[in-house]
Amino acid sequence: MKKINKGEKIKLKTKIINVLRRTWFELLSILSIFFLIYFIPTDYITNSDVINPKLGLLSLFFSKFLFISMGILHATITRKVLFPYINFKEEKGLTSNAIMVIVLYAIIIFGWVRGG
Repeated sequence: MKKINKGEKIKLKTKIINVLRRTWFELLSILSIFFLIYFIPTDYITNSDVINPKLGLLSLFFSKFLFISMGILHATITRKVLFPYINFKEEKGLTSNAIMVIVLYAIIIFGWVRGG
C-alpha cells in the first residue's frame, strides 16, 4: 500500500477546504431545510381539513431549493472526481474543457430539479 507523505496530506486538506468554502451555502441550506422538516409538527403539514396556501408555496420553495442545492453539490462532486485535471485558472478563454464542465453542471442540476 502506498504511503501518503505530509505534503500530499496538506494538499488534500486544502482541496477539501476549498470545496467546502465554495459549497458552504448549499450545505447550510440543505441542513436547515432538513431541520425545518424534522421540527415542524406533522399536524401542521398533514392536516387535510384546513388548506393553507402559504404552506403550499413554502413547500414548493423548499423542494425546489433543496433539489437545486443537491444538484449543485452532486455536480461539484462529480466534476472533482471525473475531471480533477481541469483547472479554470489555467484555461484561456472558452475551451472545450470549460464547455464540457458547464454542460455537466447544467445537465446534473436540470436532472435534479426535474426529479430524474
